[in-house]
Amino acid sequence: MNFQNRHARRAVRALKVLTMAAAPALFLAACGSSEPEPPPEPACPNIKQLPDIQEKVAFTGGGRDLTDVEYQVRLVDGIITCEKDDDEIDAEFEIQFIVERGPADDDRQAVFSYFAAILNPQGQVAAREEFSITVPFEGNQNRVSAIDLIEPTIPLKEGESARGYTVYVGLVLTREELEYNRRNQ
Repeated sequence: MNFQNRHARRAVRALKVLTMAAAPALFLAACGSSEPEPPPEPACPNIKQLPDIQEKVAFTGGGRDLTDVEYQVRLVDGIITCEKDDDEIDAEFEIQFIVERGPADDDRQAVFSYFAAILNPQGQVAAREEFSITVPFEGNQNRVSAIDLIEPTIPLKEGESARGYTVYVGLVLTREELEYNRRNQ
């Protein structure tokens, strides 16, 4: 499996979506059918988030007081689109984060990592990769929404469907950060 990290090309994706959305309507109009055909089954894996690893509070120094917070990041959404290409799925995952600047931040940016793991239909990890993001707080911004785009290719064995795969997305945390999240849920 192969992950690629890209942050742009929204116009091309919008054109793909528009073309894909218009194609069934044109097909139906050409056939003259009075009953619409059901849409094709989506060719995407399920995307899941685990509650314990959706948020990170980064502290400076050894303190755990509100004044020691450098930043806080929350993974809020994951959207997946897919195209089937012979014996593989070309997927695009858009992962959205909300990042808030804390009182202890002195460099006006948040640097954190997240991971995407793909489980095959047998529940085994087929691929896992970590991605690092730097989110700047420009001007007087203290809260920023950031979107990262990754594009994995998922090879399918004969008879497999992408729907049998599951994608887990979460923040990379230390054991201490994970324990903090569990105590403060």
